[in-house]
Amino acid sequence: MPFTDSIKMVDVVISDKELITASPIDVANGKVYIGTTSQLETGIMPVAAYSGDISLLSGESHVVPFGKIPQSYTVTAAALSNQTPGNAISDNILINKTAWVNGEKITGTMPSIDSESIELQSGESYTIPEGYHDGTGVITTRGVSDQTPGDAVASNILNGKIAWVNGRSITGTMPNIGTVDVSLNGGDSYTIPKGYHDGTGKIIAATLASQTSATAVSGDIVSGKTAWVNGVKITGNITKITASTEILPLNGTYIIPRGYHAGTGKITQNIEILEGQTVASAFEPQIIQTAGKFMSGDITVTGINALNYKRTIEAVKDSRNIEISNYQMDVTNNSYTIHLNVDNWHDNATMNVYHFIFTDLIDSVNNSVDLDTIIVLDWGNSNTINYIYKFGNVSITAFLEEGTNAHSFTINGISSGKISIIELFASRQFGDSHDTND
Repeated sequence: MPFTDSIKMVDVVISDKELITASPIDVANGKVYIGTTSQLETGIMPVAAYSGDISLLSGESHVVPFGKIPQSYTVTAAALSNQTPGNAISDNILINKTAWVNGEKITGTMPSIDSESIELQSGESYTIPEGYHDGTGVITTRGVSDQTPGDAVASNILNGKIAWVNGRSITGTMPNIGTVDVSLNGGDSYTIPKGYHDGTGKIIAATLASQTSATAVSGDIVSGKTAWVNGVKITGNITKITASTEILPLNGTYIIPRGYHAGTGKITQNIEILEGQTVASAFEPQIIQTAGKFMSGDITVTGINALNYKRTIEAVKDSRNIEISNYQMDVTNNSYTIHLNVDNWHDNATMNVYHFIFTDLIDSVNNSVDLDTIIVLDWGNSNTINYIYKFGNVSITAFLEEGTNAHSFTINGISSGKISIIELFASRQFGDSHDTND
C-alpha cells in the first residue's frame, strides 16, 4: 500500500475510531487489518475452498461453509427421474398406495390378500393368489397319523412291502405264497396256507374215473347194490340167495347155487360120532354098534396071550368092602373117584374086565346121560398106567395107585348119579398061583 494511503487509513482510524468493530474472526484468514484495538491485526475467518457447483439428491443437504466463500457456486437439486429409477408398475404396488418410479408418481393396484389359514391333505396343492400378503397367513399339511388311519399290522401286509398306518411306517411280514396247484382225491383235504395268493392257484378235485379204477362189472356186484367203476356207476345183478339150512346124508353132496350168500345159511351132517374104543376078548359075542355112525377113532380088540381066566360076574367092592351096586356118587367139582378092594386077582399083572352101569347120570352141563360100558384094563404093562375112556362130556380114568395094588377109577364131567360095577372076569399069565374057581 502506498504510504500516502496508509496515512489516510490512519487518519480514518484516528478520526472514526467508534466505527471500527471488526475482530479477527470477521476478517479473512491471513488478512491484516486495524480493528477494535486500533492496531494491525490478522484475520482468522476461514476461507472455503472452491469445489464448483453442487447437485443434491432427494433428502440430501448442503451446509454453506462458515467463513469466506471466495467464489460463487450453484447448488442444484437433482431431477426426480434421476433419483427414482425403477421398473415398477401399478400392479407391483399395493392397491391405493403411491410410489415414484422414474420421476413419476404411480398409484398401486396390487390386491391386498387377507390373512389365510389353509390345511392341505397329502397330495393336495394350494395356489397362492396374486397380491400382497401380510405374512400372517399359514399353509399347513395335516399330520401323517391323521392322514393314514388304519388297523393293518405287519402280518396284513405283503412281506417286504412298506405301508403307513396311523403315522407309522410298517414293513409287511405276510408270506408270499404265489401260485398253489393242488389235486384232491375223494376224502382228501388241503389246508390253504396263510399268506398272499396271486389268484392263479387252483385246487382241483380229481375225476371220479381216476379215483375209481376197478375191474368189476354188474355181474360181480350183488343185485340192487351200486358201485363206481372207472367213473361209472354200476348196478349189480348177482342173485341174492335166501339163507337155508341143508342137511346132508352120509357121504351126500349139496350143490351151492351161484349168487350172493349172506353167510347165515348152513350145511350140516347130523351123524352120530362114535369115538375110539378098546374091546376085550370075551367069553360071549360082543356087538359094537357102528351102523350109521361116524367113527372118530379106532376100535381095538385086546389080544389073548395064554392067559388064565376067572369068571366072576359079581359086584365089585370098594376099599371099605362095600359093594358098588346102585352106589350114590358124592360128586365134588364135577368129579368122583372110586377105590376098589384088593384081592389076589387084583395085582399088577392081571387083566380085568369091568361092566360099568350108570343110572340117573347128569353131566357137568346138566345133560341126562345114558352110559353102560365095558372097560378092559391090562395092568401088566406098567405100574402107573392110566386108561382114559371118553363118552361125550363124561370121561373115565383108570389108574393104579402108585406103590399098591389098588385100582382106582375117576369119573369126570358129571354133577350127580349112581354107579354099579360088575367084574366080568379077570386073567393072569399061566404059572402064577391063584384060585381057579372057573
